[in-house]
Amino acid sequence: MQRGAVTHRRQNLECVMQRGAVTHGRQSLECVMQGGAVTRRQSLECVMQKGAVTHGRQSQECVTQGGVVTHRRQSLECVMQGGAVSHRRQSLECVMQRGAVTSRQSLKCVM
Repeated sequence: MQRGAVTHRRQNLECVMQRGAVTHGRQSLECVMQGGAVTRRQSLECVMQKGAVTHGRQSQECVTQGGVVTHRRQSLECVMQGGAVSHRRQSLECVMQRGAVTSRQSLKCVM
């Protein structure tokens, strides 16, 4: 920390469960603050076996400058086998400039 501002932060969490639903999961959080500008990244990866979800990924990236969110990206990818949904993709991108919101969202599902 320099002058009361967090310049870099990393946090990692890894969880492995056997004889249950979740066999592997990873979650990481990285936060970088420079001169009042915040850059934050968060990712989640989960793999489940002997269940419905075999693979899933979720990531979120948020960038704020001067207390205003200038850019944000969020994506979700999920693959299920032995269930209904075999493939699904969802992405959301939001850009805010001067109080104006521009949002894009796409969804693709294959069953």
